[in-house]
Formats: sequence, C-alpha cells, structure tokens
Amino acid sequence: MGRTIQEDGGIVCDHFIDEPIVMYSTGKIEYTQEAEIFIGTINDSKMDELLIKDIEEQGDRQQHESNVKAQMTQWYRGKQPGYKLLAQRVLSCAIDAMEPNFSNPVMSDMWGSKYISSEEAIQHHHYPAALSFCYYITGDKDHPGIHFPGFDRSFDIFPGMLVIFPGWSQHFVPAQEFKNPRYIVAGNMHHNINTDMLFSVGIPKT
Repeated sequence: MGRTIQEDGGIVCDHFIDEPIVMYSTGKIEYTQEAEIFIGTINDSKMDELLIKDIEEQGDRQQHESNVKAQMTQWYRGKQPGYKLLAQRVLSCAIDAMEPNFSNPVMSDMWGSKYISSEEAIQHHHYPAALSFCYYITGDKDHPGIHFPGFDRSFDIFPGMLVIFPGWSQHFVPAQEFKNPRYIVAGNMHHNINTDMLFSVGIPKT
C-alpha cells in the first residue's frame, strides 16, 4: 500500500486498497480476490466543458431504466469530444496502477450522467469488465459519494476525481439532497486479448 503513480496530464493515482476480499464462502471453502481501488485527479477544464456539453445535449437516453436513476447518455460515447482524451488518460493510469497485470487494455464503453438532488445509482457491478472507472467532473461538498459495500468503504468526491476499481465490485450512490448538478463520466476496461490464443473446447481452431 502507499504506492503513488505520477502521470502526465495532472493524473496522480494513489493505491488505497490491496487486501484480499472474500468473494465466496461456504464456511469451509473461501475464494478471495485481490482487490485494488485507485484514486486519482485530472485537471483539465476544457475537457470537462466538452463532457458537460455532451451530457446536456444527450439528455436522458436511458429514461432512468439503467442502474443510474438519473439523466444518462448513450452507452458508447468514447469517440466523442472530451471522452476520447479522458479514455486515454484513464487507460494510462490503469496500466501503471495495475502493472504488470494490465499491459494492453481497451476501453469498451463510456457514458455520462447528470444527477440532480435526491437521484441515486442503485447497487450494481460492471462484470465482466476487468476494471471500471468513475470520473467526477463536479464534486461539491453536499454531493453524495461512491460506496463499495463489499469493501466496507466509501469515498467523498471532488472535482476532477478519478476512481478505478474492479469491474466485479458492487457499488452504489445514495440518494440525498444537494444544490448543484453532479456530473460524472463512467466506463469499463477489458484486457485486449490475443485472439490467436483463443480456442473452443472440442472445436479445432482454423
């Protein structure tokens, strides 16, 4: 613990959690997973403006039907202005933070959300994503934080905060009253698999 990774573009990732987490237990057998959560900071007001602009223009494409019970964009915004730069920075941080176990990741999807007072995200996970992230464009003192019940951890948010966490980890945002909109971009990362190494049982690779 205590490792700090410095990145270009103002990113600093702090290694907060690295203890084993019990994922499954029968009382006789336990399966544990090494869990890591990284907290970083990105300072780029121009990128933030582009992200907020897209979130506002997209409106509520999910109609509150996803786990995010707030305004949410389409799922795949990674090629849009602001998102592409954010993706590059998040991937760079994830590679260094998880070295040597995440050397060639890809960003599979990214979306933006705008929460207003009393809106929430119900408890969920992002499996089968290897890693997921949340980037907080805004983060006022009265905004709700992010909670990880499986780790018994919660984090207050701040503007420019980047959180990278295992895709399988349960998390939620509680409903509470606040004044200004809470803007966030989230997404998922996967290993970029060498397809030459893939095979199906009983079916020869051609």
